[in-house]
Amino acid sequence: MILLDDLNARMKQLEKKHKQVLMELEDLPSGHIRTTTCNGHARYYLRKDTKEQSGKYISKENEELVRALIKKDYLERVRRRIEKELSQLRRYIGLLEKERADMVYSKMSTARKALVEPVLLTDDELAEVWAGQKYRQSNYLSEYRIYQTKRGEMVRSKSEVFLADMFYEMGIPYRYEQVVKTKDGKVYAPDFTLWDKKRRREVYHEHFGLVDDPDYRRDRFLKKIDEYRKSGIFFGLNLMATFEGDGSVLDMNEIRTMFERALL
Repeated sequence: MILLDDLNARMKQLEKKHKQVLMELEDLPSGHIRTTTCNGHARYYLRKDTKEQSGKYISKENEELVRALIKKDYLERVRRRIEKELSQLRRYIGLLEKERADMVYSKMSTARKALVEPVLLTDDELAEVWAGQKYRQSNYLSEYRIYQTKRGEMVRSKSEVFLADMFYEMGIPYRYEQVVKTKDGKVYAPDFTLWDKKRRREVYHEHFGLVDDPDYRRDRFLKKIDEYRKSGIFFGLNLMATFEGDGSVLDMNEIRTMFERALL
């Protein structure tokens, strides 16, 4: 659920900043500062506490003290706001996790689930439904599918085996060479169609294995990418790619990190 993910990310960010602010406050001088303006010039006064009305004038020679006290006032305000926001976030996250509407179906017994058409599903449940759906797979040159993945399907190259097995191990639902029709009616089959659980959408992945071949770049890479673009499939949005060629091998650790950050 994207909202919960965003809220939790915000909470972690605030908790980190809260610790940072507290550490910085420990090194700042005691007292508070009062600021006035006289003839267009700022004047600063040191107050022992917030109840003191006037304070002791701070001369220009003590500019570092002025900066430190202003920073202290600023950090104190930030600290109070962070603590207030964290309190509200924890309360709201707790309510969302407890009262989420899509959890109603999840908590039903198997017998009841069998007799109900769910209105809302959790991210994992929807991913499971997507993974179980039948899809049209391309049969283009199917005789070249000679490598078997851990899931038991046949693919065209060892690189595709590595990729398919990586998706399987990471728990990313995928379909191999699912047919996609572009707006002008052309039919393509991306190497993998992935399910983005967080955003509840399909994301396409192409592996380009001969990028150092000029004909391949023109006929397989550039033309295909252009057709995708015309149909609303864009790099960085719903299209991901990996590349391979002479002297350029797949770094599976980097690729795993890329998909982890994008889809998990």
